[in-house]
Amino acid sequence: MIYSLEKIYALVGRDDKVAVLSFQRDSEAYRNFGNEITVVFLYNQPEREHFEDKHRTNTNDTTHGRVKAKYLGNDLPEESVELLKREGVNSKDISSIFHSPFPYENVYHKEERRTIRKIILPIEKMPKGADYDWMYGFNKRLVKDGIGLCPYDRERYLAMKLFYEPGNILPEEFAEVWNNGIIYPAIEEKYLELKFEKEITTLEEEKRLEQLWQESIRRNMETFKQELNNAGISLKKLQMENPAVYYFLIKGTYQYIPRHLNIAGARAIYLDFKGFLHVFLRHVEEFKVSEQTKNKYNFLWDPEDVLMVIKNVITSVDEEVQAFWKKEPNQRFSKYGEQSFYFEGDYYTFHIEADGKLSTFHKNRKKLIEKHDSPNKKGKIEGGWRI
Repeated sequence: MIYSLEKIYALVGRDDKVAVLSFQRDSEAYRNFGNEITVVFLYNQPEREHFEDKHRTNTNDTTHGRVKAKYLGNDLPEESVELLKREGVNSKDISSIFHSPFPYENVYHKEERRTIRKIILPIEKMPKGADYDWMYGFNKRLVKDGIGLCPYDRERYLAMKLFYEPGNILPEEFAEVWNNGIIYPAIEEKYLELKFEKEITTLEEEKRLEQLWQESIRRNMETFKQELNNAGISLKKLQMENPAVYYFLIKGTYQYIPRHLNIAGARAIYLDFKGFLHVFLRHVEEFKVSEQTKNKYNFLWDPEDVLMVIKNVITSVDEEVQAFWKKEPNQRFSKYGEQSFYFEGDYYTFHIEADGKLSTFHKNRKKLIEKHDSPNKKGKIEGGWRI
C-alpha cells in the first residue's frame, strides 16, 4: 500500500496517535531507520491546518512528500532521531502503518477546557526556620553542578551562604553581595528573613526587615499599576469593577515568588511578577480586566493550571534553549509562527530574554474549530495566593 500525506494525517496524524511504521526495503527510510519504528507524527500549525482543511472538505487529493515524526523507542542513534524530527520520512517509503484501534480524540479540534491531573502532596513547614538547613544544602548542590538559578533564587542562595558559611564567600560572590561595603538590599532582605524565621533577629533587624519588605511591596505595586495601565484599566477602577481579581492580584505585591520554570539548565528560565501579570491580564479569561484585552486569545485551562502548562512547555524545550544560548548567549530565544510549540492540543508562542526571563507566552489563534464547549468557563480565583 502507498500512503499519501492525506491518508497518514487521517489515520494517525489528526489525533496524534502512536504509530508503528514499516518501510519499503531498499528505501531511504529503511536505510536510515531500519525495518520498523514507533513514532508520533509532528505537524506545525500551518501544516495541521492545511491537512485539517482537506480532511473536513473530503478532498480526493493524494500528495506525497516528507512528514516529520518523534521517535518513541530507544534503539536509534541520536543522529537518526534528530533526522526523523528535522526532515522526517518520505510517505512513499512507508509500507504499513499500525496504530491502536482504541478511539482517541485530539483536543486540538475543540475549544474546550483542558485539565491536568495533579497529585497534591501536603508539606508542613518546620519550626524555627529548619527548612533553610536543607534548602541551603540543595541550592549549594545545584550551584556545584552548574545549574543556573533565577535572580530571586540566586539572592536567596547568597543570603543563606552568608548565614551558614560567611567565611566561604567567593570573590565573584562578594561582588554580588556587597556594593562598596554595603550589602545589597535584595540580599539583606532574604538574609534577615532567614534570621527572622529562625527567631534570632534583634529588634533593630526586625525594623530593618519591615522597611525592606515595604520597599519590595512598593516596587511590586508600581509594576502592578503599570501592567494594569498597559491593559487599559486603572487600579481604582479594577477595585470597583472587579474586586475579586483586585484582591487576588494585590496579594502578589507581597506574596508572589518568581517561578523557576526549567529544571537543570545552565541558565535559569523564570517568570517574574511583571511577566506573570503580563500573561494573566491578557490571556487568562478570569483575569481580563478591560475591553482592550477582550479580543486576546485565551488559555483553555483553569487559572491554577496555567503556570503548570507554562512550566511543562518550557521544560520540554529547555535543552534546545540551552544549546541556543551556548551559540548566542546575548540573544532572545523565541518560538512563534511555524516554530510555535505544540502541547495538549494547542500551539504556543513565547519569548525568553537573554537573562532567562519569560517575557511573552500565549496560545495561538486557530483557524479551524469544530465548536465551542464553554471555553470561557469561570475558574475560581478567590482564596490564597496559589498561582
